[in-house]
Amino acid sequence: MRDHDKAEAVAAPSGDMDDLIGRVYDVALDPLSYEHLVDRWNDLVMSGADVGLARAPLMDDPAIFGHFDRAGTVLDQVARVPQGDEVTLLLDQLDSVAALVIDRDLRVAGLNPAAAGALGLRTGASLAEARIDAQDRAALSRRVARMLEDADSAASVFRVRAADAGRFIVFHMRRRMVAGAPMVVAVTAHLHWPDGFGRMLSEAFGLSMAETEVVRLLIDCASVKEIAETRGRSIETIRAQVKAIMAKTETRGQVELVRLVLSMMDMAGVAADREAVVGGDPAQEGRLASVPFQRFVAADGRRLEYMVLGDPAGRPAVYLHSAYGLARWPAQAERALRDGQIALIVPVRAGYGGSDPAPRSGTYAGQVVRDIVALMDHLGVESAPVISHEGDAQFAFWLVHDCPERVRALIPCGAFLPLTRPEQIARMNKWHRMIMGGARYTPKLLPFMIKAEFHLARKGGRRAFLHAVLGEAEADVALLSEPDFLEAMVTGSHVALNDTHTAHDAMSRNVLEQARVDWTRAVRATQTHAIPVHMVNGAQDVQSPPETLAEFRQDYPWINFHIHEDAGQLVLFAKWPEVLALLRPFLQPC
Repeated sequence: MRDHDKAEAVAAPSGDMDDLIGRVYDVALDPLSYEHLVDRWNDLVMSGADVGLARAPLMDDPAIFGHFDRAGTVLDQVARVPQGDEVTLLLDQLDSVAALVIDRDLRVAGLNPAAAGALGLRTGASLAEARIDAQDRAALSRRVARMLEDADSAASVFRVRAADAGRFIVFHMRRRMVAGAPMVVAVTAHLHWPDGFGRMLSEAFGLSMAETEVVRLLIDCASVKEIAETRGRSIETIRAQVKAIMAKTETRGQVELVRLVLSMMDMAGVAADREAVVGGDPAQEGRLASVPFQRFVAADGRRLEYMVLGDPAGRPAVYLHSAYGLARWPAQAERALRDGQIALIVPVRAGYGGSDPAPRSGTYAGQVVRDIVALMDHLGVESAPVISHEGDAQFAFWLVHDCPERVRALIPCGAFLPLTRPEQIARMNKWHRMIMGGARYTPKLLPFMIKAEFHLARKGGRRAFLHAVLGEAEADVALLSEPDFLEAMVTGSHVALNDTHTAHDAMSRNVLEQARVDWTRAVRATQTHAIPVHMVNGAQDVQSPPETLAEFRQDYPWINFHIHEDAGQLVLFAKWPEVLALLRPFLQPC
């Protein structure tokens, strides 16, 4: 590690600092003003001076840190409050389930199409008009009224009988303030059983396939008699299965079981995020197949998630998804993986998606490497080629350094190598210069900058954010307009950014290590252990332009560079056929 702390501190004029702090608070209140902060930071910190790589951290003042800490708190608070039409924005987050919002007059403040169809309601209608049993309507209204009056009301699971077909509907209800008034958000679970959720339940509780199907029917509000008829089994058999399910889940009744399963759906974010499901026929052009997240427990007790793209029974390769969590490939590319009998294993790294954060002790990169090895052990994969995207090349090289026997080859795409010259940061576009320069020169302020960046992407949209970050590269901007890529980007990036979680803390730790820990020895390990490396880059890369790539080639002559003139940092998604052509020779024989 470079010794930054012994370098001479560089101070900024107080007027400049006041202006910068003012912009920090602007971002806390409105993340859409983030670009103005980036511009000011670059003017102040990277102001054309020949800044050396050992330059001291700027703004080394506890008072300034206090401003950034307070602004970060404000940012978190503002982010929790929906902007604009709060009811509409709230329902937008629940588009995969039937959901409605009920106000203090017991009227429907808003509902989505699934709830309108299931309950026969419309916005403004009375809850008493719901298409459910008359006695149950009255009981439901009383329960909602009590929740609205009680500010400390807990979440409630309430089951009613539908007016038609004699079946049950389960409401999962929660009181929350919406547009300054108490309302109850009600979600009905019976309409949505996502692909992959049964496997999650099976792995979590050791349920058989038959027991998982019984749980699904219970959540769908079927009675024991109806389940027996649906399953073609006797009532006694179904009762025995229900009893076994409750023993395995340690629940004491069907209501408690329903509550447990609904809570698992909430925690997993299955409704919109966790399963990375895109509707439609997987064989249809331009549509991603449903790929479930899977989970295992590492030796240290941490829960880790992963996906397998392509052919789950195929020849293994590992893909590292980048700091922005681009965990899915375009539909055509994933079909090519399947047709080529390739199992592309995608570890969801620590602090992303449903993977537990890395411990604070030790390095973040070291933990990511141990997690990759643990996943390979879990899947019985002795060795595999590794494809990485953007900054995740660092983990791939550390994997070779620590466990060379597990790696057949490295194929870093849109990647950079250790930065050894100050101009390598100065050449980056303003976004990447702010991130990498911030890690070197203002490391204590970087976490706020990255947190704000994630909130900007949440508020302005992932596409708009990437368009701003990569806007100087015509090839990347063109790619952002392609539906095939856009679908993969929006779906895959849920591991980094969704309605309930952002991976800003994990990204901050990662970037600080990338910029301030010398990882040249990790790169040189590929030469020591004769591990083939094929770097795939675009000449329009806004982080590693041609001059920087030429310096990388000079510093690491044993690495094979494949540079595409018509691609940028998203070269993996633009040139995936070439990436697969590089991958195939290093796969295990069929």
